[in-house]
Amino acid sequence: MSRVVVPEYIIVHDGSPRDSTAQNYYVKYKDYIKNVKPNGYRSYHLIVEITAPYEDILGNNPGKFFAEIQVRTIAMDSWASLEHQMKYKHDIKNPELIVKELKRCADELAACDVSMQTIRNLINAEN
Repeated sequence: MSRVVVPEYIIVHDGSPRDSTAQNYYVKYKDYIKNVKPNGYRSYHLIVEITAPYEDILGNNPGKFFAEIQVRTIAMDSWASLEHQMKYKHDIKNPELIVKELKRCADELAACDVSMQTIRNLINAEN
């Protein structure tokens, strides 16, 4: 799995790529920024199907390969790493409280991402 951590809020383009050189791949989107998961998870996922001149697991040549790319801000990535640690660690005390705090933090971090992008836009508008 690949992750792209970006220093600013993510503005995504809806739809397929319009680039005429991009004929050998297909992209499916999962937008967990617009459609936040109930636990507060935010990220933008691209599921890419690539046709390449190599044999795939089914023996097809050219083969079809899949990759998921997760695009997140630094805040989103920090939150996801902590939530992942909590989710897979089995001897945690007070899991209900931790889940509640993670959700609160996710909402605060999302608001902070928007504020930071607003500041970045103001700085760039002055130049």
